Amino acid sequence: MLEECAYPVRTMTIEPGERFLLYTDGVIESENGRGEFFGDARLEEVVRHSQGRAPSDCSDAILAEIQRWRPASVPQQDDITLVIVDVE
Repeated sequence: MLEECAYPVRTMTIEPGERFLLYTDGVIESENGRGEFFGDARLEEVVRHSQGRAPSDCSDAILAEIQRWRPASVPQQDDITLVIVDVE
C-alpha cells in the first residue's frame, strides 16, 4: 500500500454500554435534489435520536433518513454500509 493513501491507526477504549458505528462514505455523501450531502452532522443527529433503541432500529432510522434526504429521482452514487455494535 502507498503510505500516503493509508488511514491513520487509532486506539481507543470502548466501555460496556457504549455503541459505535462504522459506515462507508456512501452514507454521508448521499445527495439531495440540490446536490447537498447528507453529511456527518445529520448522521450524528439521527444516531443521537436513536439512543436506547436496538442497533437494527438505529440502522433502520439512518436508512429512512437517507431515503427522505435523497429523492427517488436522484440515483444513489455509492454503496451504503452500516455496522452498529453495542458493547456489553
